[in-house]
This record gives sequence, structure tokens and C-alpha cells, in this order.
Amino acid sequence: MRATQFSVLVALAQAPCVPLSKLAEVLVMDRTTLTRNLAPLIRDRLVEERPMADKRVRAYALTARGRNVFEKALPGWRQAQARITDAVRSEDLARLNQTLAAMVDVTRPT
Repeated sequence: MRATQFSVLVALAQAPCVPLSKLAEVLVMDRTTLTRNLAPLIRDRLVEERPMADKRVRAYALTARGRNVFEKALPGWRQAQARITDAVRSEDLARLNQTLAAMVDVTRPT
């Protein structure tokens, strides 16, 4: 599983059923890229498309299998984050977080 696909699982674990446009906004991804990242997750039955009242809207949710994969992957992700945090000086980590936050603000649609 790619990091971008894991990010999709994280976002979907936070919300039961998310329209594609909202999911793309939260992940700071264009819809085409998100659709490309969703395809293998849907193929592997980790994510499913859900019907919405407005038939023009596509929404996605984790399947039970997807939640299970997410929960199994989460400790490894947390370990990787901890290793990075431990390896980087706190002031450098703060600067990195500020830079990443600024990048998200710049790329977020208005």
C-alpha cells in the first residue's frame, strides 16, 4: 500500500461516508489523482462507493476489510512517525511542520 492510499484510509476512517469532492479537499488532492488512488483500494475491497441522494455525487466509505487493514497498518505508521520525530531536532521538526502547513494552505482550493 502506498502512503497516499494509506492517507485515503485515514481520511475515510474519520468519516463514515464522504463525497469525492470533500475527500479530495481534505486530502489536498485533485479529483483525478484521488480517483486513481481509490481504484486499487476499491479493487481490493478496502473501500466501496456508496449511493447518495443526489445521484450525481459519488461517495466513498471504508469496508469492514478496509477498517481492519487500516487498524493493522496504524501501529506501523505511528512507529515510522516516531522514528522521524526522534531523528529530527525539535526546532527542525517545528519548521518542517510550519512549511507543510503553509503548503497545504497554498494548495487548498478557495
